Amino acid sequence: MSKRQFDVINDYRGLEEALETTLNDEDDQETEYELVAIPPDPSVLTDEEEFDEDNIQQNILPRDIPGRVEVFAPQIDNDWDSSDEEPLQKQVRKPAATDPKWRKCESSYENFASTDENLNIRKENLVTELKDLGPLEIFEKFFDEEVMNMILVNSKLYAAQNNKHDFDLTIEELKKFFGILILTGYHSLPRERLYWSLDEDCNIPIVSKTMSKNRFFEIKKFLHFCDNEASVGSTDKMFKIRPLADLLIKKFLQWGVIHELLLSIDESMVKYFGRHPAKQFIKGKPVRFGYKNWMIASSDGYCYAFDIYCGKSSLQINNEPLGSKVVKLLLEKIKCVPNEHIVYFENFFTSYALLRELRESGFRATGTVRENRTKKCPLISMKDMKKKKNRADYDYRFDTSNQILFVRWLDNSVCTMGTNFDSVHPLGKVKRWDSLQKRKVDMDIPHVFQNYNKGMGGVDQADQSVAVYRCAIRGKKWWWVLFTYMLDLALANAWRLHTLTHEEKIDQLYFRRTISRSYLKSDGRQDRRRKPSSAVPGLALDGSGHFPQRLPKQLRCVVCHKKINVAAGGVARRGDGVGGGGGSDRGSGNGGGGAGAATIHPNLDGNGLDSATFPTFQHQPNPVVSRAAASSSHEPPNKLQRMMSSYLPKKLRPGDKKIIDKCLIKLITYDCQPFSIVEDIGFREFVHALNPSYELPSRKTISSSLLPAFYEERKQYFLDYVKDNAESVCLTVDCWSSRTMDQYMGVTAHFFSNDLEMKSVLLQCDQLDGSHTGSRIAQELQNIADAWAISQKVIFFVSDNASNMLRASSLLNWSHFGCFEHKLHLLVQDALNISKDTIDKVTRTVSFFKKSCIGKEKLMKYQMNNQNVQQHRTLLKAISTRWNSTFLMLERFYSLKEAIQATVATMNVALPIIPNEEWECIAQMCVVLKPFYEVSKVMSGENYLTASTAMVLTSSLMSVCDSLASRDFYSPVIDLLGKLKQGLTERLGDIKNNPHITMCTLLDPRYKEVAFPDAPSLDRTKSYVLSLMVALLQTNVEDLSATMDNQDHQIYSSDNLSIWGEFDSKLRSSHAPKTSEMKAKEELDMYVKETIISRKACPLSWWRTHKCIYPMLYKIRCNIMVTSVSCERAFSKVGYIINDRRTRLTNYVFKL
Repeated sequence: MSKRQFDVINDYRGLEEALETTLNDEDDQETEYELVAIPPDPSVLTDEEEFDEDNIQQNILPRDIPGRVEVFAPQIDNDWDSSDEEPLQKQVRKPAATDPKWRKCESSYENFASTDENLNIRKENLVTELKDLGPLEIFEKFFDEEVMNMILVNSKLYAAQNNKHDFDLTIEELKKFFGILILTGYHSLPRERLYWSLDEDCNIPIVSKTMSKNRFFEIKKFLHFCDNEASVGSTDKMFKIRPLADLLIKKFLQWGVIHELLLSIDESMVKYFGRHPAKQFIKGKPVRFGYKNWMIASSDGYCYAFDIYCGKSSLQINNEPLGSKVVKLLLEKIKCVPNEHIVYFENFFTSYALLRELRESGFRATGTVRENRTKKCPLISMKDMKKKKNRADYDYRFDTSNQILFVRWLDNSVCTMGTNFDSVHPLGKVKRWDSLQKRKVDMDIPHVFQNYNKGMGGVDQADQSVAVYRCAIRGKKWWWVLFTYMLDLALANAWRLHTLTHEEKIDQLYFRRTISRSYLKSDGRQDRRRKPSSAVPGLALDGSGHFPQRLPKQLRCVVCHKKINVAAGGVARRGDGVGGGGGSDRGSGNGGGGAGAATIHPNLDGNGLDSATFPTFQHQPNPVVSRAAASSSHEPPNKLQRMMSSYLPKKLRPGDKKIIDKCLIKLITYDCQPFSIVEDIGFREFVHALNPSYELPSRKTISSSLLPAFYEERKQYFLDYVKDNAESVCLTVDCWSSRTMDQYMGVTAHFFSNDLEMKSVLLQCDQLDGSHTGSRIAQELQNIADAWAISQKVIFFVSDNASNMLRASSLLNWSHFGCFEHKLHLLVQDALNISKDTIDKVTRTVSFFKKSCIGKEKLMKYQMNNQNVQQHRTLLKAISTRWNSTFLMLERFYSLKEAIQATVATMNVALPIIPNEEWECIAQMCVVLKPFYEVSKVMSGENYLTASTAMVLTSSLMSVCDSLASRDFYSPVIDLLGKLKQGLTERLGDIKNNPHITMCTLLDPRYKEVAFPDAPSLDRTKSYVLSLMVALLQTNVEDLSATMDNQDHQIYSSDNLSIWGEFDSKLRSSHAPKTSEMKAKEELDMYVKETIISRKACPLSWWRTHKCIYPMLYKIRCNIMVTSVSCERAFSKVGYIINDRRTRLTNYVFKL
């Protein structure tokens, strides 16, 4: 660009719009334009809840490109010189302003431009316009007809796009909808459905009479502020809420800036915990998660403009700080006249360059400054000021070149202020607490700090006004909190306008109530609740206190459902086998022998069954399920009127209620149901149908009474069970962190019962405070073992391979073994990193088909039409924490190779290219990984004794890897195989040296000696088993020999002339007693020589039948088998109960 500089004259959302504007330029001169298409932001959001990009048809493209087009027009440079011909990188950039010259002197400023004379005129016009209007009319200055029509049109359009063409909405209904939202701000209930409840404690008739619950939820469902189809390709993350935001800012500024002098700029947070790219996290703030909102407001809290922060914008192409850009953007939004107002902001926004630039533009500004933004101003350092200065001391410097003043003042902490118009003097006074004098004393405060305290805080006041009566209706859509925030902001602004223009002041609560009640006008809907019928004198005075309920004229038989007409003036008896159309008491409708059902069914027995139809059925009513009276008489029905007490519902006996309460607690605990199930309408109706006399307990009763009682009962039961059955115990331990970063530890005990059945008991699952050091875990495990009286019974300890667990086992002197499945996962995961590029390609392709409805449908159709399959298969996506899911993904991906290639070829998508060689690599990877997947399935089994199988499977994996190494694989697969073999050697190579694991293998009748890879490990295991058997024999040999000697002594002393005496003496002398070593070796040799059972047989069943043949080995077997429980099996059920729901439970309920 030689002698002309190009400036941006406009930017457009589409290429077509940019070309039309450029070609229709009315300038007669030939003009050279440059059009630059800027790509969209990669983080463009699509509303996953309401719109799916995959549903876009291929032949219907968006009208605009998904980006922004900028048009550059030439600008004649009258001050052109030869340096402009040089390349840009060679040109010397001239400084925009002179360097600062800091002096410690009084500030002196050049006069600013004159203020806007129309400010007072605008304020007078505002007072004239609004002084006679009420709260509703002032609020409708913001939510006026233009805003309502915009919401109306887009909501109907969105309903039509979702195939709800019969959805109709009027402005009156929309106002009622807003009225309910406003009411929830000052009349909050925990659930939105309670606003239509008929219960006395939460009944709000004005809501139920104004709009039905279903209609309210329907409007909420289709409420919308933009056209989704027209917004395809938009880079604005807030495109769904942007039209409403822009309109409200326009309404807030319809009278211009009406407040005098002081404006403040700050950030506010809109609380939001969902998922959205614009969600921010600010540590240390009252609202840590949510949308960040930049706001400019008056000093009393009237919001003029706001801008929702969406992250790094594509418009931010220079290195200008974000704070400076926000300040200039908000000032541009409100079109503030220079020198008419003073702008205050905090240190996030303030910089030397911003103050200088605002002064050059004619804006007066003051803000706190961070120390690294003072442009090397020679103020006393903050560290020295804290140490060497007294409270209320200050230091200042004035830039005489650019007229910027920096002041540093020591208050409770050191604060630095920057200003382009204010001064240090005259000093003011401020009250501060003096610890020596024990009272508040006057201290000096610089003039600029005094003014800052008066002017700053408008945004905080606006936030407080919004938060105090915030709308309590929540929504699942990401923009709902922003919509309700804007509604509350408009209400707060309207209230401040009312306060500004009316002499009679009202508080915000009364203001909101007035608007809500104006909108909530009844539409004539009748309240369905009716007063109870008055009793006739003859019944009211019979002493039973009966007040009959109003029944329909037609009742329905509970046997055949035939309708029966009730005689006029008669009494409808609900126990006579008939029921109303929906209001009858079904609990008492099962009575027998009444006139209603007996007229139709003369053979009706006392149980409500026709004996002619069901002659052999003996009905036994459950007293817990129903207490309806059942008469077994087959006599003709009594024609006399019954006593009124016979129609009263039978009360539930206390014992039966306890049984049902216990069943309810079991439902909640066994099925992991939430406490709120007792408040669900469907569940309440279901329970009422089973037994109308049973009243469900409240959530508070369940959590505070029933559940703790059930917990103590079950805990005592398991304490006794473990004490009576567990001779030796293996503990499995797992630690985790919840979503709220609370630390938990679960401990499970595994043992054999007296009848040799494996049992698992969750001993404790509780919060673990403090750091998870080895000593801390050891102390907690010791406390748990003492509480369950198993301290002397713990013989093995299974956990992950963390160092703190190893330290804990060492301190407790418990034998430890790291989880086999965990080691297997680590070694396979390390090996898969070699083929990361191939796996990433597969993952990206699978992700596309998972997200694209069109791609998924085409893949399905190809399988059905071209491969003649009855049931199509879908792709599987890997989970990062489970390597076996990666194997399943690769296996399924290769099996659908033909369908994937054919489908991708017909779609215009940029997916990674997978050549044929890489396809073969995927197939070979599946061959290599399949044995490891089979081992993982076996070791993760719920009912397998996996310890004895661990060494067998490890040896088998080594053998399989050796066999696969001889095959002709591609180099990536060879590297994968080598890494797997290396991992097996490093992580599982020492398993044959673990005496507990090898003993489990030897004493498993399915494996015995065959499972050992070499003779030395077998010999070591046999020696270890023999030593245990000898020790076991020696503990009993003294008692046994003493008993036998006592018997022999009794025999020979009582009868020396026994005919068997001489024979017994010869027998003892000819057969010397065997030693413990000989007995142990004989039993072990006999066990080893016995035939090995089938690999699929149950070893526990075998030991039950052979415990008398091998008594010593049986006892050792009982002590050792329990140590084989792996972490995956031990925590499979615990994980199902806890993992998915544990992060939302309190510590107390979690423990229960």
